[in-house]
Amino acid sequence: MSYLNFTVPDSLRKKYVSSEVSRQIFFLDCINDLLYCSSQASSYHMIRASVPLRILLLDGGLKTILRNDLDKLVFMANENIITGTALTKKDIRNIKNLEPNLSGSHRCINYLYLSHAPLRPYSFSEFTEKICLQINTAQEFNFSVQNVIEIVANKHGGAHLEAGFSSLTIESFMMGNFSPFAMKEGNFFLEKIKEILFIFIVAIGPACKKIIESLQSYDANNMLAESSNFAYVMTFEGNKRQKENED
Repeated sequence: MSYLNFTVPDSLRKKYVSSEVSRQIFFLDCINDLLYCSSQASSYHMIRASVPLRILLLDGGLKTILRNDLDKLVFMANENIITGTALTKKDIRNIKNLEPNLSGSHRCINYLYLSHAPLRPYSFSEFTEKICLQINTAQEFNFSVQNVIEIVANKHGGAHLEAGFSSLTIESFMMGNFSPFAMKEGNFFLEKIKEILFIFIVAIGPACKKIIESLQSYDANNMLAESSNFAYVMTFEGNKRQKENED
């Protein structure tokens, strides 16, 4: 994705800007961080990518920036379906309690390659709710795109690291590629982040270009913002020195 370039004008960072422009700059910084992570192969960068993905996809970041245009986003993902009910937020918060059932020796894994053909368009909500990984032991565990991001960001060290695991539980939970706590090549959850990241960047590209054009226009039409700030500082310093001389 080297053809993508969403660099914010340096001159704009030096100006007083509106709260909306500040949010747009933060948004583009998130996207550029994701672009960088997508160009790296390490587990660390996939864990790191989970945080801006959480901010934008799960915590309302995209809705704040795109507003009504959120419904115009198109996520191209695998058309195949894994049926079932995804884990709840409560399940994810208490994932360590599910470990004994997840780590059984007779697991059946249904792994859906999200970024592989055949593809079809999904809306924002359809994509985040899509089940992309199923683990069958004595129970059936279905992980949606949202579940995967939550696990890696909130439990795997993206934003938080899960506490409360005994050494025996950690050893047990790290057996097998399914474990979100195993930082190794082929880890199912980190591979899923890589797929989600690719699909997201392709989907968000047109919106980013539109925001860049808007910021460039704002920058060109607000030349006084930086100079006014400079004039204020110079006036303040001049008044300060004059007062010191009078004292």
